Amino acid sequence: MAVTTQPDGKILVAGLADRGDEDLVVARFHTTGMPDTSFGVRGVATWDGGAADTGLDILVQGDGRIVVSGASHNGSNNDAVLLRFDGNGSLDNSFATGGVYFWERETGDLFHANTLQADGKILADGGTGSAGPLSWELLLMRFEGRSTMTEIIPTLGNFGLLLMVLLLAGFGRPGRRS
Repeated sequence: MAVTTQPDGKILVAGLADRGDEDLVVARFHTTGMPDTSFGVRGVATWDGGAADTGLDILVQGDGRIVVSGASHNGSNNDAVLLRFDGNGSLDNSFATGGVYFWERETGDLFHANTLQADGKILADGGTGSAGPLSWELLLMRFEGRSTMTEIIPTLGNFGLLLMVLLLAGFGRPGRRS
């Protein structure tokens, strides 16, 4: 789950709701704590992309659009997802495909945090891996603020993807030197 505020003080919460399967949800509340019924359906926008979907981070762009990073389980593995909603809670169809960007490399992919650069580009970080902590790799992607995927950190690796293998053996153990 994640929480942020809009410039007008309204509160945004991203996470999941269990409705038979887990759907990614974004809820918006007035500063009084009451649901903002002008957002989504009675204050809640949902997205069902797979068997289990969750929002792990949320931010508000300067134009009021809402970006949520997370994961979507497609029945066999997790895909990293980045969604963009308009200010009324509907998916922003000008972003990726129907407002949703999917990324899949391994069986356990996710975007767990996002932020905006000064130039408005979206940075999303997360991880990708298959089985066990020794297979986990860092994932960092950059998206154009206007939401096209034409520039994804082109100087930092193939197709703008920065992957680093995290070697945990011996790291941080007392009495061991790196």
